[in-house]
Amino acid sequence: MDGWTRTRRSTTTALALAAMLAGCASLGAGSGGGTEDDGAGQPTGGEEQGGGMDDVDLEGDGLLVRVARGGGFVPVGWAFQTVADLTVYADGLAVRTGPTTLEYPGHLLPNLQTHRLTDDELDAVVVAARDAGLFAEPPDYGFPNITDVGSTTVTLQVGDQTWVHDAYALEISLTGGGNDGLTDDQRTAREVLAGFVTDLGEVLDRAEETGPYVPERFAVMARPIAEGEPGGDVVPAVVDWPVAAPLADADCLVVEDEEAAVLRPALEAARQGDRFVQDGVTYEAWVRVLLPDDPGCHGDEAAPAQG
Repeated sequence: MDGWTRTRRSTTTALALAAMLAGCASLGAGSGGGTEDDGAGQPTGGEEQGGGMDDVDLEGDGLLVRVARGGGFVPVGWAFQTVADLTVYADGLAVRTGPTTLEYPGHLLPNLQTHRLTDDELDAVVVAARDAGLFAEPPDYGFPNITDVGSTTVTLQVGDQTWVHDAYALEISLTGGGNDGLTDDQRTAREVLAGFVTDLGEVLDRAEETGPYVPERFAVMARPIAEGEPGGDVVPAVVDWPVAAPLADADCLVVEDEEAAVLRPALEAARQGDRFVQDGVTYEAWVRVLLPDDPGCHGDEAAPAQG
């Protein structure tokens, strides 16, 4: 697979990659959004911008690549509960969003499916990222003349190095033509990023399917509902909150271990907009399935204000 293995690639490939990364780094200079800075203008974890890739060590089970879409004009709580479209870990586990039914209201929990990538398939992911120049500071992806849509964020992690490529209105901008407010370089950068996302999806399409993702942890935000407060155009179900985890304190809480096993069936049966009762109080709740690397609560979430 083009000289790559899960732990090391050949010196010839290393030299070719170093030259490629140097070019990509010059493209991305001054764009921001990549690895953390050490205070002297150099990203941490590498000798130079986009460097440190002579060895590709995928041992362990940490994050390798994630593709997430978010932002835009969305309902309250939507961003909190949304899980990335596609996540690949260094041990070969991949989790992606599966098909969604047209039922309304939809299920509270997303349809997450898992795949198991072989070493060769993991190599293919790394090669695709390398060929797209993503192991470097991001280029300028620009902002097309489109409003109220989301961004596509591609995050790659190898060892202690992380690269984040964020493009607003990625898919829509690819069909915008010459009046989209983008430069030729920005359009090219967007086409390359979108091509990597497509390549990544094709790798997963070929990988072994291993069934639904069974969550073992959940993040929850909640707010009390005033008596008689309407629930939208569909009357929501009201069900008991089956665990002790306190919704009254749920600016953001993580439910895990035995409580998560008890909570899971209730969440799997629930629909968007359903309400939960605990200690005589009715709550609106937003729930996110936590993937292995998601800590759940980062200290900056706040329960949506009652309005």
